[in-house]
Amino acid sequence: MGGWRFIKDGVNLASIVLLLTNCSGPIKPLDDEVIENTRPKTFITSGPNGVVNSPNVVFHYHGTDEEDGEIYKFRIVLNRELEGGDTLELYRTESLEDNMTFTLPEGDYLFRASSIDSAGAVDNTPAARYFSIDL
Repeated sequence: MGGWRFIKDGVNLASIVLLLTNCSGPIKPLDDEVIENTRPKTFITSGPNGVVNSPNVVFHYHGTDEEDGEIYKFRIVLNRELEGGDTLELYRTESLEDNMTFTLPEGDYLFRASSIDSAGAVDNTPAARYFSIDL
């Protein structure tokens, strides 16, 4: 018969160990998996909004984590909005920096940033900003 055993590792963190057993006794447990109670949050603090008349855009963003206060890195995605409602992913990266600079042609864009904390939890509601470049 299988079962779950919860082990408290620290403040607000829990490890879950799946123990498998059969009639003759326990089988070795699987690796521990750290599960957080909260996910980090991400905020865009500056950057283009609406229509801009420059091809050079700079975004600044930051994250908060109620669990341990530490943000390890950011996941950045830049999409170009195409006619007919389609999108084209232009850029995707994970960065330790809290800002990103782009030089872009005319068009409509969506910038998204997600915080990733030191335990690897990702903000599942990225901060997003729509903007257009009209030169």
